Amino acid sequence: MLTQNYITPTKISKPWNVFSTSDNYETANCNEFIRAQFQKAINDVYFGLTDPQEKTLFENAYYVNDAVKELAPGLHIIPPDFNAISPLPANAITMVEVAVNLLEGSAVSDHYFEGTLVNHWFVNDKRYKFLNSCPTCGEYPPLPWHLLILAKMSETTDKVWQEAHHTTVTPGSFLGSEFFEEAAY
Repeated sequence: MLTQNYITPTKISKPWNVFSTSDNYETANCNEFIRAQFQKAINDVYFGLTDPQEKTLFENAYYVNDAVKELAPGLHIIPPDFNAISPLPANAITMVEVAVNLLEGSAVSDHYFEGTLVNHWFVNDKRYKFLNSCPTCGEYPPLPWHLLILAKMSETTDKVWQEAHHTTVTPGSFLGSEFFEEAAY
């Protein structure tokens, strides 16, 4: 790292995205960038080892299927205020995207939500599947027919809501990882 030889997401012209998901490194947020640098450092150390026994121990600790372990896994989050009943998180996400892009105005970043907007029924304080589901969380249960009738008869509960689901690397990814320890200051 002293040589400033970094692994950067360079497959697209504007790789930096605060709403990036953790499942690819074509776009990245700052936490994903830091994780990639630790992975690169581990790889550099490994290729500098000459003792076969040290290499084997190092592989067992830091590698899986010939690749450096994830170190700080992405956390699945439902952003604040969207976990509650929220009628228009898609609009809220869009407003935040526009605001961040306007404030930053950068030639190297393009902030857009890479997560999943999950549509669901909200009846009697419970969520039920409407159209789609989250690839990480799975599906909400189907809406029973008798609740569908109830929802159709009542103006207040006949609602389809959305939640923003997102898997990304956060500071909590590092704090919860077995590879990093928390230092008290």
